[in-house]
Amino acid sequence: MDKDDSLQKGTSDSVMAAHSDIPDEMPIQESTTEVHASTQVEFNVVKDAFTQTSDFPEDSASQTCSKIVSLPAFFKDTGIPNEQVKFYTGLPNSKILKAVFNLIEPALAHHKHCKLTPYQEFIMVLMKLRLNSQMQDLAYRFGVSFSTVSRIFSKWINIMSHRLCHLIFWPNRDALMETMPICFQESFGKKVAIIIDCFEIFLERPSNLHARACTWSNYKHHNTVKILVGICPQGVISYVSKAWGGRVSDRHITDHCGVLDHLIPDDIVLADRGFSISDSVAMMQASLHIPAFTKGHSQLSAMEVHDTRSIANVRIHVERVIGMIPRNILSCSLLCPFIMFTKGKASHL
Repeated sequence: MDKDDSLQKGTSDSVMAAHSDIPDEMPIQESTTEVHASTQVEFNVVKDAFTQTSDFPEDSASQTCSKIVSLPAFFKDTGIPNEQVKFYTGLPNSKILKAVFNLIEPALAHHKHCKLTPYQEFIMVLMKLRLNSQMQDLAYRFGVSFSTVSRIFSKWINIMSHRLCHLIFWPNRDALMETMPICFQESFGKKVAIIIDCFEIFLERPSNLHARACTWSNYKHHNTVKILVGICPQGVISYVSKAWGGRVSDRHITDHCGVLDHLIPDDIVLADRGFSISDSVAMMQASLHIPAFTKGHSQLSAMEVHDTRSIANVRIHVERVIGMIPRNILSCSLLCPFIMFTKGKASHL
């Protein structure tokens, strides 16, 4: 017991000695308090500096925002560089831009209370088609509401379709033969009249069950509308069909859209494998050239390989033209109100 008492006494003495070494006032706490105070003073100084009106005017933020969303010169119907015209609208220069606008404007019903001029509305629509700018972005740029942009776009699309549709026409045969590219002449002579292909545009899922069935595409696994496009060998679009439901086959569209009515005897039509329309083309005393099938054969013959390569080398032109169609705007799903369904098919947009 004496040994344990001495041990406890020694321990208590050491603890008391440690407590006696600590001063009554803690210098560490004082230094910490001083650091916090100095930090608070510096923060207040910085805060006061940022809130000085002499360094940061009240309207600086609005001025900065106005510079960000400020419109280019041609938005205001003034002189513009051709580089900006081509970037924003896709047209080569300002003269053609003005000519197209003057062609469309007479059919436009413009109200005096509209905030934007007809020219600015025209530029807005071209920017949507060319750059696929979001509606809200265009609303910020032009200083209007989202609904106004949507209403302007819908109005102008219908007017542009009506006024510019005559620019797509079937060229004269003599003009086609005189300007036939060399790559076509080497493979098919000067008798190629048109290269046809179809492309599909995604559509919002219709609420109507009949419309939903008519627009379902087994190829895209989505509700779509299908359009047939034809180009001449020179690369110019010479035919565009109305929009059909994605369920319709390529053969059905070709037989009923009216493209075959433009053919004359000895014409040559180039198409993909899906266009099994040789009998329909033969009714017009023309001929169809499509790539050969390997179905039922172990391999293609040398002649079939040669013909397939010749067709593929020239058909790539129609793929490029279709790629030039503003897929950026057509890549998004179209709204159902833009489509009218009659007799089991979708009529034109």
